Amino acid sequence: MAEADLRACRDFACPEMDLEEFIRWSERHGNLFLDVPSWMEHYRRFDFVIGARIHGVMLALQVGVPGVVIAHDSRTLELCQMMHVPYVLARDVASGITREQLPSLFKFDADAFDRNRRMLARRYVDFLEANELNPVGWLKDIAAAAH
Repeated sequence: MAEADLRACRDFACPEMDLEEFIRWSERHGNLFLDVPSWMEHYRRFDFVIGARIHGVMLALQVGVPGVVIAHDSRTLELCQMMHVPYVLARDVASGITREQLPSLFKFDADAFDRNRRMLARRYVDFLEANELNPVGWLKDIAAAAH
């Protein structure tokens, strides 16, 4: 990576670190996924995923790894509620989360999640087709299971 790009990443993520410290931190903690299947495969190594981004937690759930979103804004909360993704409010865990607390935070009905996912896919396919757009095959497959 060009040094200017590396510095830009450091300035965005960890501006308090010097460049060498950021490089060591990135090598230890950073991951870059160039496609969704790689990201999903990465999650198979874990027993539980917790994060503030709904996309990562949804991918974990889709590969069978339990997860919970820390809902830090109204949009994230709305998405979690709409898609039946487990969440906790950031204000409720502002002092931290212990391993012992995780079971009480994680309430997930996999069957309800799947039914909801199929129903949302069906609605999306119906919308696309009503607007003379052709949905991709995998989306139609998910939606077809809603009937």
